[in-house]
Amino acid sequence: MNVQGGTTWCPQWWKHAEAISRFESLWRAWEYLRLDGTTGMSVRWRDYADHHMNELLSSDGPFKGCNPDDGPALNSPRYPVATRRSGCLGLSPRS
Repeated sequence: MNVQGGTTWCPQWWKHAEAISRFESLWRAWEYLRLDGTTGMSVRWRDYADHHMNELLSSDGPFKGCNPDDGPALNSPRYPVATRRSGCLGLSPRS
């Protein structure tokens, strides 16, 4: 989905290796920083969430060419799609 402001999202985000890597790193930062009762959440937002989400949602990011109806630009050589591994981010394999 690309709306005014250049935000791009893919409803099938798990088909993008970069998205999986960034979401995994966000989850790990969350698990570590949530235990810091002082500035952990602020650090997470400033150093991790804001940075990675800006990269992911950029109009020139990994979801470039995707749309909310069709998902990934499957014919794009920049974003080859492979079968998702079982258990990737806790998701069951595609049927």
